[in-house]
Amino acid sequence: MDKNKRSILVGVCFIVIAIATVFLIDYFQTRNLLKNGIRTNAIITGKYCEIKVNSEDTTGYSMRFEALPDTNENRSYFIPVVRLGAFVKKEAFYKYNAGATVKVVYYNDDLEHARLVEEIE
Repeated sequence: MDKNKRSILVGVCFIVIAIATVFLIDYFQTRNLLKNGIRTNAIITGKYCEIKVNSEDTTGYSMRFEALPDTNENRSYFIPVVRLGAFVKKEAFYKYNAGATVKVVYYNDDLEHARLVEEIE
């Protein structure tokens, strides 16, 4: 009986450590994005929700944005628009309409995983 209790305790400790590790990794990645990412205002160009085929339950919310890249140089020629994508929480999805301006943060090499600043601060 003592061996079974020990096995259960080890299993529960492993699960708790694994969950804590996932949350810590997400926390440090988010802090790094806020510190080293590009912050800009973006216009919402599209809103999408994913629904399972056999259910009416919504499984995910995403938005598309258009943003001007942050430049410190005075240029007179055309600056291309950056198109971003982000998975958002349900509250943010219903809070904003297409055409609204929001603050986003993203990495230049990962335009499909931008984040709304209000969700991560």
